[in-house]
Amino acid sequence: MYNTRLCDECIVYDYNLKPVLRGAYKAIEVDWSEGLIATEHNGIQRLFDYDGKLVYHVIYKRIEPLDYNTGRKDKDGDDIFEETDCYIYVDYNGKRGLMDKHYHVLTPPLFYSIEAQTKHVFFASFGEYSDRFGTLIDDHGKALR
Repeated sequence: MYNTRLCDECIVYDYNLKPVLRGAYKAIEVDWSEGLIATEHNGIQRLFDYDGKLVYHVIYKRIEPLDYNTGRKDKDGDDIFEETDCYIYVDYNGKRGLMDKHYHVLTPPLFYSIEAQTKHVFFASFGEYSDRFGTLIDDHGKALR
């Protein structure tokens, strides 16, 4: 398969140069074990088979609970953590986004990490390692100023 881009359109061709999947995607990646991963400009990722047929409308790599440190200690002196009302989801490329307890996506997968500061406030980082920087978002995915 050949993965190409022409202006704003991504096109995947088979070995005979027949278009298999094309569209105004941010990117299309070939996963040799599962199919074609199409990333829309809003961050939503879809799975297609090798013939370009849609398999799943939305895919995630994993979904994780998001806990915060309450600032309290247990009888052994260890920090007490509690769940927030949100989950972190991880996309095919390892980026993270925020979803609520009903699995509704609140933010696109733009972040390298999301850490709970309180039950309702999260630090979402854009940079990796020493280049880390970020923003504060609330439990509705809205930026705090």
